[in-house]
Amino acid sequence: MRKLLALSCCALALTACKTEVEKDVSLNTLLNEPIKTEMALLNVEIASCNSREDSRKPSDSLIGIQEKIPSVFANAKYKECFSKKMNSFASFEIPIGIGKVDDDTKLENDINIYSYKSRQLNVKTTDKLAKNIRDFVKREYISNLEFNILLNVKNDTETSHQFTVYSAYVDNAPTTLNLIKLDKGKAVNIKLSNASADALWRYEKIGPVYVLSSPFDIDEVTKTKE
Repeated sequence: MRKLLALSCCALALTACKTEVEKDVSLNTLLNEPIKTEMALLNVEIASCNSREDSRKPSDSLIGIQEKIPSVFANAKYKECFSKKMNSFASFEIPIGIGKVDDDTKLENDINIYSYKSRQLNVKTTDKLAKNIRDFVKREYISNLEFNILLNVKNDTETSHQFTVYSAYVDNAPTTLNLIKLDKGKAVNIKLSNASADALWRYEKIGPVYVLSSPFDIDEVTKTKE
């Protein structure tokens, strides 16, 4: 009976669920180094970190999510539970790919952030991860999953760079097909738009989400519209 109650509480806690992947990204690595595995944070919203009966013990929702997340995100390792703005999050470390790819590159991680030719920041999830997320949403009766990726991109190169930004929030401001300049030593926070984030998991065939590209691409888009 207690086990059934714990599972029911976990399902109720996840009816509306915010799940975010956070990663600091070196622009030099992204543009110049072959893709490699780095660790990112996966933060999953839960009802609470601690038991109501005894705050020294983990809550049922925390225990439940610790058991479930590794079946969705390969090699996820629990790190901690924390509260932010009255919300509680279970935090995990997950491997992701960061770097430059070419036509022959094989992506080995479930989430990859990479540059490819003039597309200087792309995000791609595997079909397997997307299916795992869809199955998890269905299995846990989650009615509203908010899945997103938050990137803190730092320009650690020797020059300034200009980018065309596709559908994303840049430093919390919504941006679509606008130019931004990232000076040497500066950083920019990027969060995918809702449509871009949904494209990472909702469908059976998952393609890359374009986030940043070379500035000339905006001219190509304008010519196409004309």
